[in-house]
Amino acid sequence: MSTSGHSRAALEKLSKDDLVDLLLKQGYRSLGKQGVETDQQPRGESSLLSSDCAQNGSSTAGADDGSKDSHAKKKQKKREPRPFDMSNYGQRHIALRLAYDGGQYCGMACQQATSNTIEGRLFEALLKTRLIVDPDKCSFSRGGRTDKGVSALGQVVGLRVRSRLSQAVIDAFSASTFPKSESRSPARSDSGGPDRDEPAQGGGYLSHEQRRQAVSLPGLAASMAAREGEFDYVRMLNASLPAEIRVLSWSPVPETFSARFGATHRTYKYFFLRNRLDVSRMRCAAALTRRCDRMRPCE
Repeated sequence: MSTSGHSRAALEKLSKDDLVDLLLKQGYRSLGKQGVETDQQPRGESSLLSSDCAQNGSSTAGADDGSKDSHAKKKQKKREPRPFDMSNYGQRHIALRLAYDGGQYCGMACQQATSNTIEGRLFEALLKTRLIVDPDKCSFSRGGRTDKGVSALGQVVGLRVRSRLSQAVIDAFSASTFPKSESRSPARSDSGGPDRDEPAQGGGYLSHEQRRQAVSLPGLAASMAAREGEFDYVRMLNASLPAEIRVLSWSPVPETFSARFGATHRTYKYFFLRNRLDVSRMRCAAALTRRCDRMRPCE
């Protein structure tokens, strides 16, 4: 057997370097191309890289870059988010207790003229965290309204939100926690129609037992979240709400819960700052109104 005209006996006599040179020469001849310059050049033969090879290498690199770009574009197309489907998740009715500084907001309730309201910011956070998909279809109710610039320390709202638990677990929890109460028709407003704060599907009042039980429900919600893996609604919403609006706690409530008509009491406190107030003149003005009946038409 021979390699490039050399017998086996002749090859065995060659050194390692001679064999390497011989193999390189044989490879260049079989490919029919000029060899690439190496640290050790074959003896008696120049193997400089030609300009044609350099051009071919550049064009190959350009082709590789183009294929990488197209591959990256394909990956971007594949990563398009799928539409969110709320029906794939369990849902439950909860109550949220809020505290907010209303100094820079136009009141509590949503308004068509502006979104700068407490409810407007709350709905934005609920939509961002995908706890709801439509503010008009989450059975929302509020414990009361506050005007522009008015703050709250314990405002309560009720709504139906997405849950991490399965619907079967939620239904079993509700059945064991909330006894069935007599359903009453929605309360009537002064205009004779259903009150606007009542949930769309109607609902009843909390029974006395449910009201008593509701005192411990926020603690129950916290333990249930830790034990059963429910969403931490407080953390989720506070991460998306402005600093002036905070969720203090949440609680599971029955499906018939209304934050307005289920309230047992409301407390309003008015604070008058003494800065630059003439208290003596204010007292004189108050004394005048007490003596004039027409200044008190509501009494």
